Amino acid sequence: MKNKINIKIVLLMLIGIMLLLTGCENLNQEAENNGDTEAEKYIKSNYGSFELPKGLEKNKEHSTRIKQFYVLEEDKEKSKPNNISINGGTTPYSKDNHMAFRQDVLKQIGNQSAGRVVNINGNGTNTKNGDTLYIFTMKESGSTTTQYYIVGDKKYFLVHETTFDDDTEKIDQKTKEIVDSFKWKV
Repeated sequence: MKNKINIKIVLLMLIGIMLLLTGCENLNQEAENNGDTEAEKYIKSNYGSFELPKGLEKNKEHSTRIKQFYVLEEDKEKSKPNNISINGGTTPYSKDNHMAFRQDVLKQIGNQSAGRVVNINGNGTNTKNGDTLYIFTMKESGSTTTQYYIVGDKKYFLVHETTFDDDTEKIDQKTKEIVDSFKWKV
């Protein structure tokens, strides 16, 4: 009886881990020098590729297999540097049903910010490559988070900027360069 219970618990745990990993992307990033003076590296992932703007450095301490973090080279020694994280995932929504995806993201943001004083703004547009782009900004005391969701067919690519001070011009520009350079893998 005890062994059957232990086996059931282990199986449930494995199923939970498999479900969790299904929606996450292993970035498997490869850096290439492309000779561009504006971009230092061309990063490829399971979902697509983007140019990493010059002046950004990978934060190895916080980067994982699923989510990569980048900071401005001049900010890397700060205890709380403004940063950009990048990851992708899957969604049950087709590219044409992007409004339902947007509603799910808004619901998630609402749940995550429950009980806190947060000013939330959002808008939609397109990337330079014509993909649907949703931008959500959450401002609270001491930080601002801006999430750029590039919507694909049953997938998304997220460029997530977090700032801890008012000096955001450089990091904002680098984030927009990443978003504008992203191309889906075909």
